[in-house]
Amino acid sequence: MNVCETTRNVNQEARPKSSGDEDQFFDYFFGSHHRPPMMPAEKGWHPAADLFETSTHIVVVIDIAGIDVNDVNLELEKGILKLSGVRREALEEQKRQYHKMEVPYGPFERALRLPCAVRGNKVTADYRGGLLTVRLEKQEKPLKVQRKIILHIQ
Repeated sequence: MNVCETTRNVNQEARPKSSGDEDQFFDYFFGSHHRPPMMPAEKGWHPAADLFETSTHIVVVIDIAGIDVNDVNLELEKGILKLSGVRREALEEQKRQYHKMEVPYGPFERALRLPCAVRGNKVTADYRGGLLTVRLEKQEKPLKVQRKIILHIQ
């Protein structure tokens, strides 16, 4: 076995070969449970995100593995949670010869409309294991002011 060969998923064995990432996007849009690692954006890339609610909170989980917390901005304004920042490529003296490059580098942004009003002063953000988890306490009246959210790293 060649060192550069990768193992394929059993479900992919019967599929015809394609030229690239379109399979991943096609599968995602037509019902696959696996989403692409990134979706292109007008300004950089969009990190993958999950948004769900509990009885008391709206919870957003965003995949930003490998990103320094100092390179991340998180804001809440008028019911929209905005995340932006940059993933910096490690600078090395030695040039790399890529066979496939799927990890996006450079600026990113994501804006998520929240399904209900939240308390702007009751927001926590935790960055652990490459996942940013933002917990926003629900409230009855909409938030009308902008707030910057401070990230806590553990």
